[in-house]
Amino acid sequence: MRATFKGHGACGSDSWVNDLTNASAVFHPNAAGYTKGYAAKLKATWS
Repeated sequence: MRATFKGHGACGSDSWVNDLTNASAVFHPNAAGYTKGYAAKLKATWS
């Protein structure tokens, strides 16, 4: 997943993880992280 999320960290312009503004979910994937990151990786793996 590190390669998939590369360039999409909390401080990036196209962040896929929550930053410090969401204290209850800090550094966990946001909606884009789940759809563009995890779901895309699982779909590619299962295809």
